[in-house]
Amino acid sequence: MRKNLVAICCLLASLPVGADDLSPSEMTREFLDTLKAEYVNRSFAYLVVERMARSDSMPEARRYWDQFLELEKQNFDKYLENATTFSINPEPGIWTKIRSIVVSTALQIAPQTVMGMLLDNTIVYIRQLERLREIGPPDHQEFLDYIVAQEEAIAESVKHYLAGDFEMAESLIGDFIRQQTR
Repeated sequence: MRKNLVAICCLLASLPVGADDLSPSEMTREFLDTLKAEYVNRSFAYLVVERMARSDSMPEARRYWDQFLELEKQNFDKYLENATTFSINPEPGIWTKIRSIVVSTALQIAPQTVMGMLLDNTIVYIRQLERLREIGPPDHQEFLDYIVAQEEAIAESVKHYLAGDFEMAESLIGDFIRQQTR
């Protein structure tokens, strides 16, 4: 049962893959498709992190999840500011809500395994976000830089989480939040 749940979690948490060497009109489509996928990813992350922050199954990691939720709240505000610019509806759909329940449940059952898989996906996903930044409109580079930076901060914090250093994982997220509010 546990292996099945973890396998389902991995399938549900899969991230989109971008294409290379496209024409300018295709890059616009690639940009918008990837950005929309990032909005879905942020909604998904918010819902998972919110459930983990309320979970009683991992008291040693509680402060980490609380801090991570603060980051997702900051992300929500920044993403909401930009949603209308790109005609994106930031509200999570039913599929995103279902995925978040499954993944957060799997995190409670097998945290090391699921966090390891999410880290692997995040590392790959950062490259897609870097591509998004490359093809994005120059007048939105600050937001696109933020998208990449927050994902890099999350990946770095997860490495410490996996090592059992929840304090350092929490600290990295807190430092990122404070850097952004200056």
